[in-house]
Amino acid sequence: MYVKKTDVILAILLLAAVCVFYINAPHVQINETTRYGFAVDSIGQVYVGKKEKIEVYCNGNLVRTIHPGTNRGYAFTIQKDQTILLAAGGMVDVLDLEGKLLDSWEDEGTQQLNALLWNWEYSTENGDTYTLRNIAGYEWIEKNNQEVVYSLSVTDYMRTVAFCLSIVYILFAVLYFLIRWRSSQ
Repeated sequence: MYVKKTDVILAILLLAAVCVFYINAPHVQINETTRYGFAVDSIGQVYVGKKEKIEVYCNGNLVRTIHPGTNRGYAFTIQKDQTILLAAGGMVDVLDLEGKLLDSWEDEGTQQLNALLWNWEYSTENGDTYTLRNIAGYEWIEKNNQEVVYSLSVTDYMRTVAFCLSIVYILFAVLYFLIRWRSSQ
């Protein structure tokens, strides 16, 4: 059986794409902030929703991480600069700004969750407006449409791009090899 040089190269590239997919899958953050939301307190700390956690940034630096105790999709906001209102899985939890559970109740018909989802703007008690921007999966938050107070790290964005490209390449390579195999029959 004769094997073309291009088939060997494509097979090696396919293996490389699978490796890129496997390595980056746990770290990919495709539109996480868009999905889980963000909020800002009166001193300018930005609370960014991530999978199973809320990261708190001050002046662009990560200062702490809050683990809200949910492993499913959620949305949140900050109330009166004192508590986090978090809706997830049919429940509404009230947490202090450190993440300690203060109260909890059932979210009938997921009304609270639906009210918090897809919130691209947030206004603080002192009148500042924060807006979530997203271009091709790269996310950042602007204060009063001028100052960037949070942005996805370049490393995380490159992982996301590599992950997406590896999926596309794997699909095309598998399709190519199926067509080659069928034509050889």
